[in-house]
Amino acid sequence: MIMAEIEINPEIAEFTVFSGGGGLILRKSPVALEKGETKVRIRDVPASFDPETFLVEVLGKGIELLEIIIKKPNRQYVEDNLRRERDTAQRLIQGSLDMGERRKEIIDICEEVSMRTYLDEEVYVMVRLKSAGAVKAELAVSYFIDDARFRWKPTVTIEVGQDEEEVRVQGFIAVNNDSARLFTDIMVSFAEFSKDMKTEGNEFAQAAPAQLRQMMTKQAMNVAYFK
Repeated sequence: MIMAEIEINPEIAEFTVFSGGGGLILRKSPVALEKGETKVRIRDVPASFDPETFLVEVLGKGIELLEIIIKKPNRQYVEDNLRRERDTAQRLIQGSLDMGERRKEIIDICEEVSMRTYLDEEVYVMVRLKSAGAVKAELAVSYFIDDARFRWKPTVTIEVGQDEEEVRVQGFIAVNNDSARLFTDIMVSFAEFSKDMKTEGNEFAQAAPAQLRQMMTKQAMNVAYFK
């Protein structure tokens, strides 16, 4: 019997950005499963993610998670290719070529290529599910990313009135996204937290997103939510 295979690219529902860099990603997508086993390829998981914190939850009746397969790309091979692509993009921009009406689009693509790193490379992720019957379900995945290009810091301004008896204090959060990726229409939260992937990965490996937040709270983390 041939096993069914589907591809999904779950939208990012929540991104908890850490002040120390990186964060916790939660993604969700509907899936339609037939009776029996199905391989589900999950697209757009970046190489910056921590495999030990990768969690999969399937919301639906009669569905069993059988296996998770993760294959990271070879770092040296990827970096060699990115170096060649960056060199080509820089030559194209510096050459001042006549690109016609699509000049802005081509320049934007070249700039995006020049900003890409190994951390942006897509990881091969496949989950194998078994369903008791045809069913429509929701698949949720969450994972930490170890990427210092995403971070935040607080900013405070103080204004003193003319009579020096009134003081106005305003607080802001400055968010840095130094990657080539843009995010739209997602829930963003900010955590005063820094997670060392190398030393703490096992501690977070089997926790659900709600449990992860509780664990982070125990480590003096404050979370604020924005849409």
